[in-house]
Amino acid sequence: MAKNGDSGMDRYNFSVMRDLCKRAGMTIVDLSERAGISPAVISKLERNQTTVELKTLFRLERAFGLTASEMLVLVESRTAQACVNWMVEQKKSDDSFGGCIINVGSISATIVFPNRGDYCISKAGLGMMSLLFAARLGEFSVPVYEISSGIIKTDMTAGVTSKYDNLIDNTELLVEKRWGLPEDIGKRSAAMARGDMPYTPGQAIYVDGGLTMNRL
Repeated sequence: MAKNGDSGMDRYNFSVMRDLCKRAGMTIVDLSERAGISPAVISKLERNQTTVELKTLFRLERAFGLTASEMLVLVESRTAQACVNWMVEQKKSDDSFGGCIINVGSISATIVFPNRGDYCISKAGLGMMSLLFAARLGEFSVPVYEISSGIIKTDMTAGVTSKYDNLIDNTELLVEKRWGLPEDIGKRSAAMARGDMPYTPGQAIYVDGGLTMNRL
């Protein structure tokens, strides 16, 4: 998640950098020269550093010929793959193991926001990743879900509060005319984690106040 100010991307697995370098036939020195990033920073990323400044991310994507969304999908996928492999091993050794994977996505996966193209693409990629992992873990009875969130009041939406206040209050944008809250996501996640949603592998659950509901 991007934070305000001069901070970066948290909770991602950037060890994928090693594979990207190998695929491109680049050494750390080559990548350093192409991206304008010190070899020490690149080396840390290859050793699975989980945080990187946004300016570093943008330099890396250009060096590899990727977009920001493509880079984020790659590192998100690598993090989830490690979790999937661990869960498979747990289930093989203990049949009572009851873990699950919950990916928090966004309605931006299916609703076009022309000024936020990279974000939309990354969330669409997250949706497909959820389906792929659901298919992989189905035989082990480890469910994978996606929460597709709508307009949620967080730090990320603080800068557009007045815009959405007006849309929520004065238009028919939402069926339930209020901001979504982090607690709304948390309650749905808790139900998934408790096993209260059986027989629903790979399902995307919309927590969006009815924003995506088809209406006349």
